[in-house]
Amino acid sequence: MCCCVFCQIFVRALFEFNPIGDEFIPSQQAGIHFTVGDILQVISKDDHNWWQARRWGAMPTDAAGLIPSPELQEWRAACISVERAKKEESSLLLQELLHYWNVPVVFSISTLLIKQ
Repeated sequence: MCCCVFCQIFVRALFEFNPIGDEFIPSQQAGIHFTVGDILQVISKDDHNWWQARRWGAMPTDAAGLIPSPELQEWRAACISVERAKKEESSLLLQELLHYWNVPVVFSISTLLIKQ
């Protein structure tokens, strides 16, 4: 990797990431936690899903950690949006059916109670 400052890649985090509990990261211990606005120096983009980076200002001898690539994060956000839309659609369909049957209903995300 080139050591000149003009060849280095820096990115500003647009989302928070915590590797602990992430179901996709190859090794939770290898990931680095960052928050919105943090500046990260990208060390390697060899893996399509997981880049190696370190926080800006860290010592060059500090170990780099894994961060999700923009493509992986976009895919993750798209999956969450699709799931959210499916839940909203099924909730609206249920409300329409219950309204059609003229059944008063009180419900939350986890519970459905039909009053008689």
